[in-house]
Amino acid sequence: MTRAPLWLSTPSRFAALPVARARLVAAGVALLILGALTVLFVPVPAPGATGAGADRQGDVALYESIVAAVAHGEDYYRSAADALRAGSYPLRPFLTFRMPGLAVVQGALPALAIIALLYALAAATAWSWYRRIAEALPRWPARAVALGLLAAGMLAFVQSALVAFHEIWAGLLVALSLALRRPGRWVEAAAIGALAMLIRETAALYVVVMAALAFAEGHKREAAGWAAALGLFTVALIAHAVAVHGVTGPLDAASPGWAGLNGFGLFVRAMTLATGVQLLPPRARRDPRRTGIGRLGELARSAGVARARHL
Repeated sequence: MTRAPLWLSTPSRFAALPVARARLVAAGVALLILGALTVLFVPVPAPGATGAGADRQGDVALYESIVAAVAHGEDYYRSAADALRAGSYPLRPFLTFRMPGLAVVQGALPALAIIALLYALAAATAWSWYRRIAEALPRWPARAVALGLLAAGMLAFVQSALVAFHEIWAGLLVALSLALRRPGRWVEAAAIGALAMLIRETAALYVVVMAALAFAEGHKREAAGWAAALGLFTVALIAHAVAVHGVTGPLDAASPGWAGLNGFGLFVRAMTLATGVQLLPPRARRDPRRTGIGRLGELARSAGVARARHL
């Protein structure tokens, strides 16, 4: 018999876990916390620091230049290869190229329409999560805390200057997919997850986790649906790799990968710099260069993420 939850409307799935499985979950959480502590070894960029890559083309400018070329009728892969070389970015392996879908769509639509689509997607995601939060947290104090965290996490997703960023769109789609998924209702979530993967291939991790959880919980049809989304993505990724191979050569620069760029600690640091949490300390509020996206940009330049992000 489980105790009545303190804040939740109903006990969570973890409330009835057997002791052995609960210990595994606790061990996993502990490992994540230990991994997050690696952020202590990631250097924090000093205010005004420019880093080695400050004189080079930034990621946003790179994506915008590719979109502009596509809008003028140029081939996506040729345009992307030229832009990567001009910005001294690596071109190998093929994952250094973003998949073409987002750039092609943005190249075909007016800028205002793209911004409107971004805001509409952000609003739909926020509303979907508000509904889930309202169902799970009937008491207003807990609901207010959750909504505050939601609002802080949405800050990076409503900046029109980042509309060319693939991570912005894929992140919103993953969040929307997770909000829409319910027991017995997974088709929309799997379809949106597939769309997220076609924009940013790293969203495949989310789909893999969802497929594994569905299978572990005995929802075989749902697991098959998520697996089908992965299959569709795999076919698209193979076609993408072939297309990239046609515009690159052995003399093109290769990415050093994530291994030499502070690993998981860098991810944790980036998350703290890209959400409203960064706005809380008084020192951050006094210096605008130490807030939000500004600090994230400094970190990216000083750590060399501008190149590694293409892996």
